[in-house]
Amino acid sequence: MSVLLLGVVLVEFWPVPPPLDSSRRMPAAFQAVAKLPGEALFTLPVGLIDGYRQVGKTELRNFLYQPYYRKKIPSAYISRVDAEQFARFEADTVMHTLVALQGLPVESDTAVAQPSATAAARFRRRYQPAGVLVSPAWRNGPAHRYLRQVFPDFREQNFPDGYVLMAPAALSVR
Repeated sequence: MSVLLLGVVLVEFWPVPPPLDSSRRMPAAFQAVAKLPGEALFTLPVGLIDGYRQVGKTELRNFLYQPYYRKKIPSAYISRVDAEQFARFEADTVMHTLVALQGLPVESDTAVAQPSATAAARFRRRYQPAGVLVSPAWRNGPAHRYLRQVFPDFREQNFPDGYVLMAPAALSVR
């Protein structure tokens, strides 16, 4: 009887590995991002968040799939961010405009002045994105329209789940 009881206890309390998300279930947009050459991905929404302050917004899904697509992203959701990092984030005129625009409703017809060539070039040089991934909730919104002006040479690829991937025309992935 004690052997049977011991067997039941062992089976009941046998450690089960936690379920892990798999790259096989990764949305097609993130799979396309993984195929792009380059080290960085710019995402919309974009934000910087720590325990005390928030500038912009982030989507945790972008962080969830990052080990699979292996690109740096300028957004952060960490416990401590230096005040200098927040200041640099807000001092960039293109980033400042993007953060403001992503707070507007997608239906907003707000017209925004095109970024200066210098500001757009500085932004592109700083982040050097292989692509720009626009989440469904921000698709065709004011921030997405502004990004089209910052990256006029990028081609858009639409995905069934609502994501849009902007990438250099020569590098766009199917």
